[in-house]
Amino acid sequence: LFYYHDCCLTLCTSGFCTAMELQRYHPFCTNQTCFNALQRDRELFTNVFKTAVDQVCSAHATAGGDPLVCQRYDVVVSDGPGGDSLLWTKPAFQKLAPSPRWVYQGHHRCHAAAAFYGSPFKTALALSLDGVTLLAFYASRSQGLRMLKMAPEGHNPVEAWSHCVLAMHTTAGNVPVVSPAALQMEIAAAGQPKREITELILQLMNRSWTVSQKQIKDLASRLPLQHMPNFLASAQRALELYVMDFLSSLEVKHLNVEGIVVGGGAAYNVFLNALLVKEFRLPLYVPPGPGDATVALGAAWLAE
Repeated sequence: LFYYHDCCLTLCTSGFCTAMELQRYHPFCTNQTCFNALQRDRELFTNVFKTAVDQVCSAHATAGGDPLVCQRYDVVVSDGPGGDSLLWTKPAFQKLAPSPRWVYQGHHRCHAAAAFYGSPFKTALALSLDGVTLLAFYASRSQGLRMLKMAPEGHNPVEAWSHCVLAMHTTAGNVPVVSPAALQMEIAAAGQPKREITELILQLMNRSWTVSQKQIKDLASRLPLQHMPNFLASAQRALELYVMDFLSSLEVKHLNVEGIVVGGGAAYNVFLNALLVKEFRLPLYVPPGPGDATVALGAAWLAE
């Protein structure tokens, strides 16, 4: 179960995941916006969750599963916050998904678990890289996940990277943003990173996302539209430099891992993935749907 800003559920029985469902709560919003909406409209969010439960149980039954399984669960594992701020959610959800055990797991740990346990590796360097932060784990089938490093608080390289294409959209005025990450990589491939812009964006990645958002928008607004491919290529290079610098202290070659796995929305960044393979000379695995759609699956892996 994942319910921070959307309802994402995975139903597992006898060691097999038989059904998954992602029920959008908001089409797009920041975590804080969604969090505030949760506080204001508990009934709406509970109804969204109920829809997700009904659909995942229907899929389970359609696949030939026992319908009684959906009446009571052995354990509910959630990646959502377990603090006082959302305590109202637990009793509301337990009416729909009764369970004697309710376990909370960290969001980024779930990203790493979803990437690792579906991979072919027995040991791996597991990265969780999303719009919030960057974490590295040592992952082992026999020992589980052990966190090695976390980006400093306030650093948000992926958020700054994604702001670049949104800034370009604002500047251009007529560029459709259906998939910002895909559009950013496509346009970046046509450009060349410029050292001055790369260094500036890299500096902004070390600041809070609200600060970097404004400064990146200001930077993009000063560039002619024909320079946007170079601007986005510079953003891509800045992200790569940030991640490689983050990993430099881990001495990956001494971890004796079989491969690298990447979870979180930034796992879609094929240029970054290719660089990881090239630099560390290790095979790399990205799970299907590495973003928030599979964090519930990661939570289920951790429960097992």
